[in-house]
Amino acid sequence: MAWNKDYIILLKHTHSGPGGIFDESSLLVIAHPYLNGYLPYTKSIVDYQHNQILAAIDHALKNLEICEVKFGEGFAEGIATNRNNLETSYDHKVSVITFTNTQGKKAIMYHFACHPTILNGNNVYISAHFPGEVSKVLEDRSDVNCAMFINGLLADISTRFTRKASTFQEVERIGGKSEEKIKQAVREYLYLFANEGECENG
Repeated sequence: MAWNKDYIILLKHTHSGPGGIFDESSLLVIAHPYLNGYLPYTKSIVDYQHNQILAAIDHALKNLEICEVKFGEGFAEGIATNRNNLETSYDHKVSVITFTNTQGKKAIMYHFACHPTILNGNNVYISAHFPGEVSKVLEDRSDVNCAMFINGLLADISTRFTRKASTFQEVERIGGKSEEKIKQAVREYLYLFANEGECENG
């Protein structure tokens, strides 16, 4: 995570992203070569990611709007467990922040801790995995115009014992289940955090 007084950069998490994004001289990659997908460092991919981040920040800062901010927390049982022991406790809290502008357009940030590991090593497609499915469903089937995922402290939390298959259909199933928990948190636990403030619209 990186921040200053104007912005915070948060890393999302997927096990279905492009390889070659780490410098091969990195001690992390030397110790864990699978992190690069066993591929050589690819500068064009890294540059593209950096440019997209900078463009998103620029767009957000140029489109600030007054909005109402609300915060809520709930629980999402059945999405994940401790990946080593079903009997071990784990963090299943889901946190939600909504931003609603004066025209009624709503953005939502949802925070949940889980390794997105429904798709296994046989998958060769880049995917936003179940968090991407959650955002898609929220934007398609509710009054949310923009849904953003923030990964929590996932540690040993994963879908190892809750997934029924390693398919895109299973990604959709667990994504839909997660979306239900998020909407429940919005309905039951959301409270006013701040009346007014400038927020990024985009």
